Amino acid sequence: MRNEEARLSMVAASNVTLARQTGLTERDMCNQSIANKLLPNNAMRGQFESRRASFRQRGLTLIELLVSMVIAMIVLAGVVQMMVDNKVKFKLADELAFIQENARFALDELGRDLRMVGYSGCGTTTAVANVVDSTDDFYAGFGLVGWDGSENANEFPVEFRADLWGSGNANAPDAFLIRRLDADEAEIIDDSAPNTNNSAVIKIVGSHDIEKGAILVAINQNCTQVSIFQHTGIGNDQYIHNTGASTSPGNCTKSLFGSGDCNNTGGLSTKDFGNGGMVAAFSANAYYIAPSSIDASIPSLYREKVQATAGASATVAEELIIGVENMQVTYGVDTNATADGQVNRYLDADQITGVGTLNWGRVGTARVELLLRSLDPVWAENTTFVFNGANYTDRLLRQTVSTTVLLRNMALVE
Repeated sequence: MRNEEARLSMVAASNVTLARQTGLTERDMCNQSIANKLLPNNAMRGQFESRRASFRQRGLTLIELLVSMVIAMIVLAGVVQMMVDNKVKFKLADELAFIQENARFALDELGRDLRMVGYSGCGTTTAVANVVDSTDDFYAGFGLVGWDGSENANEFPVEFRADLWGSGNANAPDAFLIRRLDADEAEIIDDSAPNTNNSAVIKIVGSHDIEKGAILVAINQNCTQVSIFQHTGIGNDQYIHNTGASTSPGNCTKSLFGSGDCNNTGGLSTKDFGNGGMVAAFSANAYYIAPSSIDASIPSLYREKVQATAGASATVAEELIIGVENMQVTYGVDTNATADGQVNRYLDADQITGVGTLNWGRVGTARVELLLRSLDPVWAENTTFVFNGANYTDRLLRQTVSTTVLLRNMALVE
């Protein structure tokens, strides 16, 4: 009897210890013992144990769910902010690269043309005849002329005055016109017949593809004569410089020798250019700011150039660079009463034309400043950018670039 009591006491103690280790109550232990005896196999016993364990599983509390959601939102907010920051930085870098690329192209294009302004193929003491029958600035011989933005629009050439991105105020963009010889496709003169003194024909070696109506420059071999005329005929082995209405604006005379123009033909005569001379294209390019053809709310740098069209000479506008908002040009001028070939002051265009003894032949350098802008807003808030004394307040990115160019073909000594 005493041994049985001792055995039951040991079993009870063992159950208590096992219950503490497994988390089961004594009743659970009893039920488990009964189940082990009643369930016929291990599979059924496993199902019973799994079902019993499911009653002991506990889910997350509401507080734990809220804390998890807050942590997830903080992490998500950080990721979103990083994406937004990266997008802003990418946009800024993209627009900055766009501006810098445009700036390099603009300065290269303007600088190359300005360096060649006034180039005639010969020296400055050479006799120049211009028989193109027009008073338009585009056909007024070799050289440079500019217009200040403060001038009235009617002072600008008729070809682009209606398209200007503002005029009549000190902050409006400037414009300038470059006239020179373009020797890229020059042809050599052949003195075989019919290049006689009274002929309006200039024969060349080989052939050309120049259209009727093109403005050309003829130079004799020893560079004592340079003549500007309009090609009025056909034939790819010769150039014709007749008068008449077959082309526009036409030639006022077929006499190409001497110095003079259509307002002064008395000093002109007919003469053979001789072997070894050259005929090349006449180039006239005007640069100005006007609304873009892509989006009229965005300004662009334009070039208006002379070219032959349908048998006549006309100007055609080329949009060079979108996003150029302003262009300010000042000119290095020899202001001495007697020209000595040295630049003394930088002046605006309206301080040169018709002011005392100054004229465009006194200009030796040109300083060009450009204001370029992004196409789309970049900054989160409005920012103010100052250029030429004017404030530009919006969210656009802006940058200024400048260059000073020596006009190496301009004659500073009168």
